[in-house]
Amino acid sequence: MEKRQTTRKRTSRSTVTIAGIQGEAAFVLEASLRGDRVIVERWGTAAIDANAAKAGGGSEDGRGPAIARALAEAGIRSKSVVVCLPARTVVVKRVQLPPAAPDQIPQLVRFEAQRYLPLPLEQLVTGYLPVEAEPRSQGGTREKGTEVLLAITRRDDLVRLSASLVGAGLQIEGCGVDALALADDYARSLTDDVAKSNGHASLVVSSDSQGLHAQILHGTRLLSTRYLPADEGDWGPDLKRTLTGYALEHQAVPIAEAIAQGDVDEHLLARAAGLPVRYLSGTGEVGFPPGFPAPYQPLASLARQWLSPSRYGVRLAPEDWQTGNRSSGRTGALLAVAASVAVLGLLVVTQLDRQKQARAESASASRLIRMVRSDRKQLARLKAERDLLADRYRLVGAGAGSAGLRETGPQSSLELLRRVGSRTPEGVWLTQVAYRRGEPLQILGTTRNSAAVTTFIRGLERMPGCERVELGYLRSATVQDTEVTQFRVDCVLEGKPRETTMAREDTRRTSQ
Repeated sequence: MEKRQTTRKRTSRSTVTIAGIQGEAAFVLEASLRGDRVIVERWGTAAIDANAAKAGGGSEDGRGPAIARALAEAGIRSKSVVVCLPARTVVVKRVQLPPAAPDQIPQLVRFEAQRYLPLPLEQLVTGYLPVEAEPRSQGGTREKGTEVLLAITRRDDLVRLSASLVGAGLQIEGCGVDALALADDYARSLTDDVAKSNGHASLVVSSDSQGLHAQILHGTRLLSTRYLPADEGDWGPDLKRTLTGYALEHQAVPIAEAIAQGDVDEHLLARAAGLPVRYLSGTGEVGFPPGFPAPYQPLASLARQWLSPSRYGVRLAPEDWQTGNRSSGRTGALLAVAASVAVLGLLVVTQLDRQKQARAESASASRLIRMVRSDRKQLARLKAERDLLADRYRLVGAGAGSAGLRETGPQSSLELLRRVGSRTPEGVWLTQVAYRRGEPLQILGTTRNSAAVTTFIRGLERMPGCERVELGYLRSATVQDTEVTQFRVDCVLEGKPRETTMAREDTRRTSQ
């Protein structure tokens, strides 16, 4: 309720005092709202006392007294000022927040600020303003949530400035950003047709003593904003890189012209940007007295932004950093803690879900690894058994030759074993070969590919001396956690097998 009253009071006010620091001087002006126009009534400047700054222990300590002297010399009696912050001290970003309740947006903004100014939350001051969402291209989807224009600065800087002003008998009513105020100047200068245009974008630049602030607007929609510090007085390379990055991200909205504001070298801007340059003085909506100096333009633009509706009026409220005003701090702190707990709760739940999913994926990966290892062991074991059977086959063949076994014809036992082995396809392991005279040859084996059994049977059917082949069984089994197929094949031989010399000797020995 207190914030709503403050907003209504600001909207209905008619006079504001703006103060700013540029280089080693303080600038102030007083402006009034008359109808739809903002008129600059008084303005003045004063140098910052370097000796007083050194005595205070820092160059910032002389800012408050300098602003007070500038107000006195200009005849401005107000003791409450709005500070125009230079763009180099503020990070300005256009960000997309996740879906959230309206009372959670301030806390989300604070957490989002840490992405662009990586400091603890208590060391940051933020201001934000909901803006019109950028339309998506055909076939694209628009993300749910709130799109805001976010301004971030260091709390310590504002605390020192506030202490310096309080020491000079002044207080801060609030803070604005000079570059965003100048962007409002450009947006106000557009006609309705241009403002609603979907064609080209414009590069709007303003400068100070230490660099250049480059903003890209499509009609009245702010697409990009960035401060470019001057490297040995030259900001051209950084500007070229910025424009290249924009061209890659926004290929459908090319930049048609550059708009120069304030003290900008138009020739240097045209050479660095490669664009036609048009100068915008900002005098169309603000009443400037004769001889009004150019360095006051950002202050006048902020005065108009403060007194009348604006598109980019991001404000940094003094209650966010002033240490003297603690009467309403406890309630605000409790609300902030509650909002923080709610947001942190959402983050914790999300993180727990991610960890649960990661554990499930890790367990699945572990099972797959164990299965692969088991398959490799089983394959090694089967290969070893195959090699052992091959060795035994060779030993049996050598023993039969040395014993002088005289076996002839296709029904020879060793010949059958050799022929069966030669027709065993790859991936099939024979575990037992049984043969009794007058009965079919029984072959037992194992394979991991059931189709290989069919290939094996067809090979046996073409084997000389084989009358027919019958499949005894084909079944699945699990051997050491490995799925295999076990089979039995019966091979009916042609005619009766001949007796070997060893068999006849066994018969004669039995009869004796």
